[in-house]
Amino acid sequence: MRPLTVLGLFCLLFFVLVLSAVGVVLLSVDRYLAILHPIFYQTRMSRQHAAVSLGIAWPVCAIACLSPLMGWNCIEIETEHCLRNAPVNYLILINTILAVAVVTVVFVNVRIFIALKQRFSRAGPLEQPRENLPAARRREQRVAAREQRQLKLSLKTAVTVVMIAAMFIVIWLPICIGFIRGISCHADENCEAEARPYWGLLIAFCGSVVNPVIYAFRMKKIREALLRRGRRLTRGVRDSLGWWSSNRVVNIQIVGNVGGDL
Repeated sequence: MRPLTVLGLFCLLFFVLVLSAVGVVLLSVDRYLAILHPIFYQTRMSRQHAAVSLGIAWPVCAIACLSPLMGWNCIEIETEHCLRNAPVNYLILINTILAVAVVTVVFVNVRIFIALKQRFSRAGPLEQPRENLPAARRREQRVAAREQRQLKLSLKTAVTVVMIAAMFIVIWLPICIGFIRGISCHADENCEAEARPYWGLLIAFCGSVVNPVIYAFRMKKIREALLRRGRRLTRGVRDSLGWWSSNRVVNIQIVGNVGGDL
């Protein structure tokens, strides 16, 4: 069994990061279908489709990202040398996957916001409900109000996805540019690559951890529960440090001094 080398660590890191990128793509496509094709989404899409999508995405990402560990790049090269450096073809493949993911996320989310903006402009402002209107007119107002609520809910969900997508683009676009520069430098014989730590990968790894936090804070119940827990924790810290009691003592002393002066 081969020991875990630097190339193996890079492959595992790329595997985690590509899974995060594919997750953002699938999330954006899900919102795209839900907003632009609602009838198809409600009648055809189910949890089984989501499970199948993940079941296909995970093995494909594993094969693409962990392929150098299978030894195909060591056929014509010394084993020790090829296990230390990532093959150029592998870097091109990873960079292509990330570039396609970035383009897909940008296109899908821009298309979603254009569709929502058009629907809001067609909907127009809601009329105030009145009791003296005919029953058919009141029914139309209720339907319009329900559609307006659905549009606002879709917009809120789309904003959450866009926040995750924006973080994804901000993190991954510099990494893609860095990969392209490194590959072009490797192709040029006169270019010498500078040996420096590549902090972009670490930032990208942290970004994939932040995505669930963004999703959680966008949910009102979770946000309110976290805020309540934060207030309780802050109050407990104040009580343990004596800040709250000292403020009470100061207030009592001030009131007592004022009463004595009167």
